[in-house]
Amino acid sequence: MRRAGLSALCAMVAALLGAPVLASEQARLSVLGFSRDGTSFAYEQFGILGPDGFPYSDLQILDAQSGTSIAGAPFRTSFAQRARTPDVARAVTYTAARRTIERLGIGEQGT
Repeated sequence: MRRAGLSALCAMVAALLGAPVLASEQARLSVLGFSRDGTSFAYEQFGILGPDGFPYSDLQILDAQSGTSIAGAPFRTSFAQRARTPDVARAVTYTAARRTIERLGIGEQGT
C-alpha cells in the first residue's frame, strides 16, 4: 500500500514539473524531500505570479500514502507589491512551516 501511495505522489510531482507555465508567470519548483520515516513529502512552488509581477511562495507537505495535505499545510505567502521579491515570500513561508518541517524531519537522512 505504501508503494502505491509513493507512486501516486511521484506522479503528482511529475505533473507539476511538466505543467505549462503561463508566459506572464515565472514559477520554480524546489523539492524539500521526504520526512525521516518516509510518511510525508514536501515541495515548494515559488516565483512571480501574473502580469502584475507579484511574488509568491507555496510550500506543500503531503501524506506520502494518500497524497493529501497534512494538517496545517499548505503554507502560502504572496505580496501584492512588486517591491517584494520571491526570496522574501519564501522566507516568510519557511518561517511559518519551520516547526512542521523540523518535527517531521523533512529533508533529513532517513532512519
